[in-house]
Amino acid sequence: MFGEHTVLYEGQALAIPFERFAARWVQKAVVDQRLLDFGNYLRKSEKINWLLTDQLLEDVTNGWQLASNVPLGYGVGSSGTVCAAVYARYVLEGDKDLTNTRHRLAQMEAFFHGSSSGLDPIVSLCNSPILVDASGCREVAVSQDALEPFFLLDSGQARSSDNIISELKRRFETDGEWQDLVREAWMQPSQKLIKAVTTDQNKATIERQVRRLSQFQFEQLGHLIPMLFHQYKQNAGFCLKLCGAGGGGFLIGYAFDRKLTMSVLKEYKTYWLFNDSEL
Repeated sequence: MFGEHTVLYEGQALAIPFERFAARWVQKAVVDQRLLDFGNYLRKSEKINWLLTDQLLEDVTNGWQLASNVPLGYGVGSSGTVCAAVYARYVLEGDKDLTNTRHRLAQMEAFFHGSSSGLDPIVSLCNSPILVDASGCREVAVSQDALEPFFLLDSGQARSSDNIISELKRRFETDGEWQDLVREAWMQPSQKLIKAVTTDQNKATIERQVRRLSQFQFEQLGHLIPMLFHQYKQNAGFCLKLCGAGGGGFLIGYAFDRKLTMSVLKEYKTYWLFNDSEL
């Protein structure tokens, strides 16, 4: 929801599960080569000694794989779902501390992204809203009323987040002016939004901060928002922000006027977060 990049810079992040997208274990007559490569990566990693990787590789060789409807490269946790499913089935002994579990999952997800916060897989594993901050991560309650105006907008194009994440992280670490801007115009509204949706603050606070966050992302991270959607950056009915790393996939929208939003976006595939129906 919020903090998609800044969580890597010690900012807060909030993610929630979206049950329309999921994966389950099935057995087929063919081997999933990508899952086999993942298993070999896990077995070779010296740090990952808490998984039954030999059993995983044996099962994958025998056709066990994940049947998933999570779209690849869309910012809704396709790789996180895989990590959570493998962890849940093959962990030697689970860790009751969610922060430790998140670090384990981040090590696993590095196979897909090079660098990972571990947030997507921990949300998939717990199937619960997760807040990450300087103290670690924990399950939190979110206000359904506060989040009902949010929806996912399908941009129609997948993306790879590897270069996006590493380049923004490098810029944050080397450019002091950019770091100051990120803290003020990206981290601050994200943290205010997280507080608002987890403490039932008034709707005006959410609307004001989501507009602020959207404006920053269009102005400073416009290259991560497909050009087709730049026409909506000052729309009266709704605003848009990144979902995941950006560059394509889904965008997160917030409807100030639901009827107007439905009319303007009628040609696009979109989903409300809480009633799981298309606009």
